[in-house]
Amino acid sequence: MNVNKEQFNLWKHDPVTKLFLQFLQDKRKYLIDFAAEQWVGGSDTFAQMNQTVRGQVVELGEIAELEFETIQAFYKTEEEDGPEPEGSERTEG
Repeated sequence: MNVNKEQFNLWKHDPVTKLFLQFLQDKRKYLIDFAAEQWVGGSDTFAQMNQTVRGQVVELGEIAELEFETIQAFYKTEEEDGPEPEGSERTEG
C-alpha cells in the first residue's frame, strides 16, 4: 500500500472528497426514505427490491465511513495471503 494515514486524512478532508462523501450519505438517506415510503404505502415492489436497497444502503454507509485502518488491514491480509490464483475472486466473510 503506497498511502500512509496522513495522506489518507489529507484526501479525506479535501473539498472534492468531502462533496463525494456527502453524496454517498445523501444517496443513502434517499434510498432509506424511498424504501420507507414504499413500505408504508404497501407497495408490491417493496418486497422484491428490499434486499437490493438494503445492500446499497449498507454499502454506501460503509464506503462513506471508511477508515484508513480498514484499508490498511485489507492490504495487510492480502499481502499475508499472497496473490489470488488466476481466475478466482476474493470473497468476503
